[in-house]
Amino acid sequence: MGRGIRRGDLDQRGLPGVSVLTTEFRDAFAKQCAAIGFEGASRYVPHPMQNCTTAELHRLAEDSFESILASLTASAGQACASVSGA
Repeated sequence: MGRGIRRGDLDQRGLPGVSVLTTEFRDAFAKQCAAIGFEGASRYVPHPMQNCTTAELHRLAEDSFESILASLTASAGQACASVSGA
């Protein structure tokens, strides 16, 4: 992960975090979490995103915001859910 702040570093400091991924990476993320014993919150947005217009990306962000915020404020153990039913 390079030199940036890692998710585990934030967790150890008691700072809330949530992983936001596209649905394409749901299985890979679950396997990685299982491999390293990570139980953090995650939210999923529709895949693919690269061909979205700016307006579509803004709408996706607006549609996802409440769910992501809820993940940041939820108690630990309330992980993995989907945004927009994706």
